[in-house]
Amino acid sequence: MGHLRFKCFAFFIFTFFIACFQTKELALNRSNDFKDNGNGTITDLKTKLTWQKCSMGQKVNSQCDGELQSTNWLIAMRYCEKLSLANQHWTLPTSQEILSLLSSDSIHQVNAIVFPNNGKGNYWTSTSHETVDLIGIVLNMQEAKADYKVKFDMNTVRCIVKHKIKKKDGSHHHVTWKEED
Repeated sequence: MGHLRFKCFAFFIFTFFIACFQTKELALNRSNDFKDNGNGTITDLKTKLTWQKCSMGQKVNSQCDGELQSTNWLIAMRYCEKLSLANQHWTLPTSQEILSLLSSDSIHQVNAIVFPNNGKGNYWTSTSHETVDLIGIVLNMQEAKADYKVKFDMNTVRCIVKHKIKKKDGSHHHVTWKEED
């Protein structure tokens, strides 16, 4: 984001101010892709995924007041599994799921109108490194960058609802991401 603004500013000062206005407009338009369910959860209308509105450590209110709490990967997994919010079953999102929160425009950030007070840190995913199980994937929501971190590192947590899927035999299992048929 900063690189794009710097480029515009360096060559066309007038264009820079237009780009800033368009950026704000795009962020507002992206908020139409989400529904605040009024119970501490947000539903992404495009992916049908339901998210915890406020991150670990924050109060469940309109601005997600309070300090973000950081934790290691194992505690993050347990936190989501034990989360008692909106009568749902929760889990830590995969890297693919958390990347779906990023806007598809040139900004590539999480919508701060829908998910306020994200902070500047990394968010844990449930996804581990392909070959080294002690390393997990995190996403920096402000910079829209995925990275690898040792699972003992301290990072922020936002959980996702496990959706209950009925199998053909009548039993149920929980999934988060469901591809359209």
